[in-house]
Amino acid sequence: MLNQRVDGIIANISVLSEDLSRELDRLAFPYVSIGEIDIAVSWVDYDNEAGGRMLTIHLKSGKAIASRHLLAVKGTRESSAAG
Repeated sequence: MLNQRVDGIIANISVLSEDLSRELDRLAFPYVSIGEIDIAVSWVDYDNEAGGRMLTIHLKSGKAIASRHLLAVKGTRESSAAG
């Protein structure tokens, strides 16, 4: 990584282990986790509801390709397969 001009890593929590975190810290290599993780690292998250709203507005505007039919699927955190 260091020799191939990578400036930093944005890592999904599924790949960021404590060992990898320690190694990146040792190398003083910048990284951030997408989603909160159980180890002491910086992390960011995203707002699925706001993103869905923005996507719907864009698709309904007619500027998107193939946006004639829309389907919205909504659930709660409790109904999520990930939880």
